[in-house]
Amino acid sequence: GAISGVLGLYFLLFPRNKIKVFVMLFPFFFDVLHLPVRWVLGFYVLVDNLLPFLMSSQTGVAYGAHLGGFFAGLGLAALGERTAWRLPWSERRDRTKSRRSGAENFRTSNPVENLKQALVRGDRQSALEQVYQLDKQQLASVNPEECVLLSDWLHQAGHPIAAANLLRQCVAQHPGAENMARVYLMLGLFRLRQGQPTAAYQHLQSVFDYQPDDETARKTREALAQIEVYNYRKKKLEQ
Repeated sequence: GAISGVLGLYFLLFPRNKIKVFVMLFPFFFDVLHLPVRWVLGFYVLVDNLLPFLMSSQTGVAYGAHLGGFFAGLGLAALGERTAWRLPWSERRDRTKSRRSGAENFRTSNPVENLKQALVRGDRQSALEQVYQLDKQQLASVNPEECVLLSDWLHQAGHPIAAANLLRQCVAQHPGAENMARVYLMLGLFRLRQGQPTAAYQHLQSVFDYQPDDETARKTREALAQIEVYNYRKKKLEQ
């Protein structure tokens, strides 16, 4: 069950990774393939555990424990991503203060319109106060470029969890937008600053799925180069 929990974490956190798998279809096919991690883990959950569990297979394997551990790992990964793997209590208090302040100043006005105006003026304080007034439906009106700017301001103001969550909400709200490259770049850079190069790699690789401009592509390659240097140094230390 504990190992399955690790697999559940891996399924959510590292979707772009590939797993080396030996495939044997006797007597026609023998080879080692690099398969997407979610194919491999999906096979593990569905064929190796869920189907035998539903069929009440009488064996010594605790399929229920495997499934429970896997989904517990998924839940833990989702929670960790939402809080940037940090205790969010102090940031929650700060955010509550910002919400109260924003409610007092803009109680009868439109938070989306106020946010847009604050962005045009470059008014960081007003813009950040308005971000906390928006619900998920209103966040859909904030385009990816505005999300990148707001997340940068949030991060500089000492709210890295809120900054990362804003970008993830942007990804969810604008899945097919053409200018998502900068959103994934910012997510990757945030993870690098937090000392999480493996998680950063997942976001940085996604940048190239959205035809980034030259500047975004250059910054992404520089960040990926930093990860390569980090991994090289880590291997040297382990040796």
